[in-house]
Amino acid sequence: MIALRLHHRRRVHLAGTFLIPLPASAVWGQMRCFTHFVGLDPFHAQIRSADGLSTSRAGVPIILGHKFGPLRLDRIGRILRWREGRGYSFSDLSRAGNHSGFPHIFTYDLSPRGQDCSRLIVTVRGHWTAMRLPPWIIRLWLRWVLGHTLHTIRNRLLMIALHRRSVL
Repeated sequence: MIALRLHHRRRVHLAGTFLIPLPASAVWGQMRCFTHFVGLDPFHAQIRSADGLSTSRAGVPIILGHKFGPLRLDRIGRILRWREGRGYSFSDLSRAGNHSGFPHIFTYDLSPRGQDCSRLIVTVRGHWTAMRLPPWIIRLWLRWVLGHTLHTIRNRLLMIALHRRSVL
């Protein structure tokens, strides 16, 4: 499920939720590898820490490689929150500053829903800066991007769930 609020001043609040037939500990085992898991977003390319340190703690500056077709660019950010076993938040900002290129914050929030089930909520909050686009195009684009991201993450986790069942 995807919920989207686009306020009159182009503030964006986008959230997607899905259940996965895996215990939260197994999902966290995938999420904990921040660079890999965040890289499941189809627009994220190489994710790395800006200072060469581990990416598994709050405060670490990061460089987020982005791709869209043949276009490639690096954006900057920081891991804002790291809650072991539960999730994290990080910023995704243009190198031109906080007022261009859709500055936003991603939050991945994991919660158990029983012994063999988990819920993952992916939230994006930011400010849409391309003011010439009509709101209906912005809504369509944001829903498509988050939908694609959720689909990719969910498929990856379902493959792990299937593999675990075949091993057991």
